[in-house]
Amino acid sequence: MIHSTASGWNSQAPGISVVIPVYNEEKHVEGAVKETVSGLESRRSSFELIVVENGSTDSSPQILDRLARTIAGVKVIHLPKPSYGNALKVGLLESKGDLIGHFSVDIVDFDFLDRALIEIEHADVVLGSKLISGNSDARPLMRRFGSASFHNTARLILGIEVRDTHGIKLMRRQRVQSIINSCVVGDEVFDDEFILRASRKGLSLKEIPFRTEEVRPSRQSVMGRALRAMRQILRLKLQLWRESLGR
Repeated sequence: MIHSTASGWNSQAPGISVVIPVYNEEKHVEGAVKETVSGLESRRSSFELIVVENGSTDSSPQILDRLARTIAGVKVIHLPKPSYGNALKVGLLESKGDLIGHFSVDIVDFDFLDRALIEIEHADVVLGSKLISGNSDARPLMRRFGSASFHNTARLILGIEVRDTHGIKLMRRQRVQSIINSCVVGDEVFDDEFILRASRKGLSLKEIPFRTEEVRPSRQSVMGRALRAMRQILRLKLQLWRESLGR
C-alpha cells in the first residue's frame, strides 16, 4: 500500500523534480529536505521534491509528513517495506518534471546540480561519479576501497561502461521513463540495472565528479553490503540472460 502527504500541491508539471529515498533517517532528513528546497528555490521557479520513505521504524515518517504539510513543493510517499531500489523507482515514476534529479539524504550537492544542468543539454543522463578524476571523496578509506571494488566488479560482470552508477544523477524524464519502468531487480542494484538498460537503449551518459563525505556511519559493514549487492548483481545478470532468450 502506498500513501502520500503534500500541502498545496500544484498539478502542473514542474521544471525539475528531485527524488530522495529515505529509510530511518530521523537525525538528517529534515535538514536534507530544507537544504534541497532552498537550493531549488534559488535556481528554479518551478520544482517538486519527492521524498520516498520506505519501511522506516524511527520517527522519519512523522517528520516528513510535518514537512510536507508546511513546505510547498514537498511531496512524501510512504512505502510499507524497506527497499532502496523500489523507493527510488516509485519516486522517479511519480516525478512530473522535465528533468529529474536524484539526491540522497547524505548527499545534497548543488555544485553538482549546477554543472549537471549545463551538461544535460548534451546528454540524457548526467551521473555524479566518485571514481573519476576531479572527484573529492572524504569517506573513510575502507568505504572508498569497498565502493571502488564493488563498482569495478559490477562493471566486469554486467559490462557497464560508466565508472560509477550509484552516485547522484540528473536525467531527462521523457528519455528515461520507460527504462525506469522496465527495471525489475531493484533494491541495492537498481542504479546498475537502470544505467545498463539506458546504455543498451543508446541513451547518452555523462559522468562528472562530485564531493562525497560521510554524514553518518554506514549502517552495514562493507563486507555485508558487498555480499548482499553481489547476490543481486548475479540475479540481474540472470534476468538479463533470460530476457535475451525471450523468457
